[in-house]
Amino acid sequence: MIKKISVLLLFTVLVTVMAMQVTGQASTMNVNGFGRLLVTNFTPGDYKAGNQNWDICEGANGLIYAANGPLLEGGSDFWQSHDIPGDVYLRSVHQMGDSGILVGGNREIGCFTRYGPPGVTGYRSLMDRLDPAFHDFGYIWQILERQGNFYLRAGRGVFRYDMDTIVPLIFGNIVDYIQFLGEDMLVLISGKGLGILGEEGVSLLPYGSFFADKRIVDIIVPDRQGEFLIFTDDEGVFSADMSGCYRHEEFNDPEIIESQISGAIRLDDQYYAVGTVRNGLYILNSEGETVQHLNNRSGLQNNTVISMLADNSHNLWLGLDYGISYVYLNSCLSVINSEADIGTGYVSAFYRNKLYLGTNQGLYYMDWDEHRSRDMGDMNIRPVANSSGQVWDLCVSGGYLFCSHHEGLFRIEENKAVLVSPFEGSWKIDSLFALPCCYLQSTYRGFYLYRLTGRTLELVRKVDEMEYARLFSQDESGNIWIRGEDRRLHRYRFDPRTFEIAEHRVFTEEDGADFSEISIVGEDGRVVFSTDRGLFTYNPVAGKFERKDYYSDLLRIGDVMIEFFEDDYDRIWYVTMNEIGYFSLEFGQMKKVSRPFQLVSDSYTHIFGKIDVIDRDDVLFGMDRGFYHYNAGCSSTVDKDYRTYIIGLNTRQPPEISSRTRPEREYPAYSHKRNYFEFMLTSNMIESQEEVSYSYRLDGFDEQWSEWSFRSIKEY
Repeated sequence: MIKKISVLLLFTVLVTVMAMQVTGQASTMNVNGFGRLLVTNFTPGDYKAGNQNWDICEGANGLIYAANGPLLEGGSDFWQSHDIPGDVYLRSVHQMGDSGILVGGNREIGCFTRYGPPGVTGYRSLMDRLDPAFHDFGYIWQILERQGNFYLRAGRGVFRYDMDTIVPLIFGNIVDYIQFLGEDMLVLISGKGLGILGEEGVSLLPYGSFFADKRIVDIIVPDRQGEFLIFTDDEGVFSADMSGCYRHEEFNDPEIIESQISGAIRLDDQYYAVGTVRNGLYILNSEGETVQHLNNRSGLQNNTVISMLADNSHNLWLGLDYGISYVYLNSCLSVINSEADIGTGYVSAFYRNKLYLGTNQGLYYMDWDEHRSRDMGDMNIRPVANSSGQVWDLCVSGGYLFCSHHEGLFRIEENKAVLVSPFEGSWKIDSLFALPCCYLQSTYRGFYLYRLTGRTLELVRKVDEMEYARLFSQDESGNIWIRGEDRRLHRYRFDPRTFEIAEHRVFTEEDGADFSEISIVGEDGRVVFSTDRGLFTYNPVAGKFERKDYYSDLLRIGDVMIEFFEDDYDRIWYVTMNEIGYFSLEFGQMKKVSRPFQLVSDSYTHIFGKIDVIDRDDVLFGMDRGFYHYNAGCSSTVDKDYRTYIIGLNTRQPPEISSRTRPEREYPAYSHKRNYFEFMLTSNMIESQEEVSYSYRLDGFDEQWSEWSFRSIKEY
């Protein structure tokens, strides 16, 4: 289902009204441990600003703000860069109230607030709230919020902003880090160590001097009362309380320490995100074990993580040394691929405790138990010998795994492929209901019939009587159905004694097959015909096609199905060119599940791909770079209000300020001769951004709302 977010443009001169949509319900974070996490990357070219992103926060409006030098503001479509007056470069950002963003830079503290006309953001410097004697503080590197007050760590001090005045708590010392522990503020003073800030200054902890020459990047308070974790950049992780400190036994993975930790945040009761300078992102569980690892070989665009933010959707934003990455922590989907890239995924099969993956580059396999137990996103995927090239289908039948390949038909034995039929371009092979021990194969050159003798497939004959087709299906009576090159439906039946075609029937409009578009879907024994008029089955007793009204009406999709089948767990799966999903029966009612797949439906290998249901929780389907793994047992719904924003406005001339004003606001007026307006739209629907569409109406100009469109620019 495509998310539709409305924009209403009301013109007195201009006022924006935001549409709200509530979906899902609250859930805790669920980090998929099998496969790699999905990542969306935003390059400097995408947001049109600098490379480095020093800090990130989420506004009350659900949009994202990054300290990039200027202030970046963005959502699902557009990013806007807001420059600071003067030669100011931002290094810190923090949400402030319902519409403000508190920012800090070199000798600058200020606030951004959305107000007035659409797309306009106002900046107000707060330096007049601070005594000029303390203006030479360097950069503001860190902002914390505590009980309505904001605490700002500068290069040469710590300040408190109470929404009225800014006062120094420390000034003159080089302060490297601050963090609250209950009511106490921990402060790391360069050259002195870690202590507690009080009215008389900083009092070192009993072990505080130990950190005098160390760089603390983050302090995290776990559930255990009185204890906290101290993350340093290159000397590891320490467990501490107010009286003692020792090196943590579980969190000091040598690989992570050598990668130089740049920051850490607690995600929820189960996970920690650890950013590094040299090797990207690590997700650790509460025991300090690596659950996921992402770097520039596995999804990120850069290995240096400067800042991190866990947003309200339980996903993770990374401010990198080059660009911004959005990591889908709270997703039931993950990516199956190797660092070497196995290519475009087509088909998969589970066979003898191994997962086989067929791609355009060949057949690959992985040991299932090994990866399901502790995968960490590090795929140990190996090639099957003698299988290089395009794989079209995998079939487990008669205790064997057959691979239909561009080079012919292969039988798979552990880690090697054995050629059993040399006919080039095997599309599909399957055992026949009506002919025991016999197999039918479709190829580039037509159909072939085989008999299985021991471990050998013996060619019976080439079936020239059958129309050419890539795929075929069998109904419960053993009839073979194909859609021929003539775009008509054909049904064949073999004679079990002679292996000849005993019956061939072509279905026309007179038989009720008056479909302009049709494909054969379903599975062996349950043939379903997907048409432009819905889903049909063939009733052999009545001799006609019958519409499956229940599913046709439930889907409400005009597109012809590419796949439609029932698995062993009472789920009906379907695929169209625009949507992937399934139906399941819950408490007597049919539930449709499609939202988890909205993010990836465009990259699914349509037409040639095939969904593989391994078990109740594990489902695979091909994509443009490997495979997607869907964990059907997880839950990733979120309680969130989805809104649309006019983030930018372009005109052909500057406005003439109107004399008509409202309290605290001025509304611009534009001359009639050059009344051109271009509105740039975005939304806080980040997690399914490819599926966001918009509808427009200009009050006093448009009588009706426009059709829904993916286009996020509207001109008048």
